[in-house]
Amino acid sequence: MDLNHVAVFVDSLDKTTLAAALGGWGGPVVTITDQPVTVDGRPGGHSGRTRRVRTASEPPFGVSIEDVTPDAPIQPEPGNAWHHVAIWCDDVRATVEALEANGYRKDVVGRDPDGQLATFAYMVADSGPRVEVADAAMRERMHAYHARTAADKGIEVASSGLSAPLTPIEVAVVVSSVADLERLRSCWQAAFGADWGKVIESTTQVDANGETRALRVRSVSTRTLPCVTILAPLGDSRALLAPVAGDGWHHVAFRSGNLDQDMTALRQKGFVLEFCDHVGDKGQHCFAMLVAPEGTRVKLTG
Repeated sequence: MDLNHVAVFVDSLDKTTLAAALGGWGGPVVTITDQPVTVDGRPGGHSGRTRRVRTASEPPFGVSIEDVTPDAPIQPEPGNAWHHVAIWCDDVRATVEALEANGYRKDVVGRDPDGQLATFAYMVADSGPRVEVADAAMRERMHAYHARTAADKGIEVASSGLSAPLTPIEVAVVVSSVADLERLRSCWQAAFGADWGKVIESTTQVDANGETRALRVRSVSTRTLPCVTILAPLGDSRALLAPVAGDGWHHVAFRSGNLDQDMTALRQKGFVLEFCDHVGDKGQHCFAMLVAPEGTRVKLTG
């Protein structure tokens, strides 16, 4: 399961605080005008702008913030939740068919001059996060783009106050039930060849709104980085870790060099702390879940 990028759609690239808080843009604005797509089986066009926030060096992996025109077929998720995760696939059509066999359906897909499915496909399900099937034939071109922008000294860098550039290490979806965890694990294994680790159940003491509470979850993650994690909160932990509408993507986790310093820096940018691990006598946090002013969730891990 070879991840390409994770993306969030917002109302305006010019107003988002997410990129500035995460350390600045990692590439120039890329403008798309009337990209040929198929929506609900009918030809259409997609227009908008994209910028990269941060790219992990190995393997190359992008975090994209995108805005779109009001009439574009792709629009922001409620609460500006993470929109999709793109996955490289050698055979787009075969992967789409495998997803359809497991309850997914076409949302917006790319089309070639003959109107046939090509290049990419956004796939959605009644219960499950949106995924983008991305043609692996474009992988080398994208890697070359990452290399160019990483070396470009003219790229804008924000004064974020972070201890070091944050690196995305995990994208996570919170599901409504344990059964949904098993269904998604099976689906992505069939469609993407996902290599999953063991399903585990864990309990962690966290601080939320001035109270120490038990966060109890069942989870499973892929073995490669950045990994995909499916989380099923158990019992009253659903109040702490509620699924995004339609079991969409809940958060992206970033590795932090100094978690307490970075947590403070993000809060100074307007991020709100949802919960963090209970440190007790340890004195230093291991993780923190924060929400950007736009509503997008990020997790910092030490």
